[in-house]
Amino acid sequence: MEHLFLPGILVIAGAFFLYRNISCIRDEAKLRDYLENSPKAKLWVNKLGIEKTVYLSKKYLLPLGIVVATALLGCGLYGLILQVP
Repeated sequence: MEHLFLPGILVIAGAFFLYRNISCIRDEAKLRDYLENSPKAKLWVNKLGIEKTVYLSKKYLLPLGIVVATALLGCGLYGLILQVP
């Protein structure tokens, strides 16, 4: 049972981040809302402005996040497949 904990967490985290990143890349209003309200994004918005931050997020950061989330999901699924007797 404890061997399924880490792969399960990886699958859940990968699926969550993949859903969030894809929904933000498809809906610019949701991305703008996140960038305007997130304390983590305040530095980028204050430094570059909202338009440039939205552009950089859609062009570079969200696709990179999709790749990382897919890797998390793949590692978790691989770990779960290895645990099946």
